[in-house]
Amino acid sequence: MSRRLRTYLESCQQIEPLEISLLVPSDKQIRSDLGDLRELSASIREHGLLMPLLVRPRGSRFEVICGNRRLEACRRLMKRYVDCIVRDLEDQTSFEISIVENVQRRTLTPVEEARAFQRYASEFGWGGISNLASRIGKSEEYVSHRILLLDLPKKILSRLEQDMISPSQAQELLWFKNGPFRDQILDQLDSEDLSVAEIRQIRKGFESATGNSGLVVLSSKLDQADLGQKQTMSSAKLADSSPDFDPKSFGTQTGRSRENSEKSKDQKVIEEAILALRVALIRLDSAISKCESKKSSVLLMSERLTLHDQIDRLIRAKAKLQNL
Repeated sequence: MSRRLRTYLESCQQIEPLEISLLVPSDKQIRSDLGDLRELSASIREHGLLMPLLVRPRGSRFEVICGNRRLEACRRLMKRYVDCIVRDLEDQTSFEISIVENVQRRTLTPVEEARAFQRYASEFGWGGISNLASRIGKSEEYVSHRILLLDLPKKILSRLEQDMISPSQAQELLWFKNGPFRDQILDQLDSEDLSVAEIRQIRKGFESATGNSGLVVLSSKLDQADLGQKQTMSSAKLADSSPDFDPKSFGTQTGRSRENSEKSKDQKVIEEAILALRVALIRLDSAISKCESKKSSVLLMSERLTLHDQIDRLIRAKAKLQNL
């Protein structure tokens, strides 16, 4: 796991043992296949769950942001509770974290990466691609080239997903405009392990012989992308995005800056309290659904209303603090 993601997760102090029945996969699943879970299941059976899942409240359930394989392994082991880090994350931040985890762990095929990058750009804007590249520790060119792979025919993408050709070889095939000739090169790759340089040399030779530029018409998607543009990101940042602390500046803060700092800390405490009450509310809803007597159900519903009022009061207190 990347240092940046690990630092962020370690900063999340609220770990809850949640019922598996309350956990649901994200609607932004990146991996199309969870793979072989036997080794992971054996590890969890012997050593327990070493890394909690990262989840966020979603209605009456918790959405899994990181840890879908761990969740499925725990389900197969018939575990009732799973340790989870509960965070209140916005859609963009949760999607970024999911991409970071999968890319850094190298659990995605090149095509899955491309689809994840394309979906991110489609939902949150092309201007955020440079920020996304920085978060996953890759260059902007890496992200844009991955997205371009989706312009290849399905039969080439299929071979790429099956690891029959490399991403670099697929990238080189992208520049062939002549489809039949590209198919010949693809068939040749089945019998010969052509290097990227050899594929490029074949293409250039074909261009010289035919007078054809050989370049595909690139997807208009990249024409929309201004990779140098900086987009305002979600206010929920990874832990190491804040500037380094300068000890020399300590004690020289103005009264206004100290006041703002204290207000920021108070807001964070209130946000943590709201999150804790939301977790309790979801658990209470689960308990109410299991009630067999009307008397117990009425009692718990009364407590639910009280809990809901407490959340509302804290939300109003947070808004009031922000307006000071």
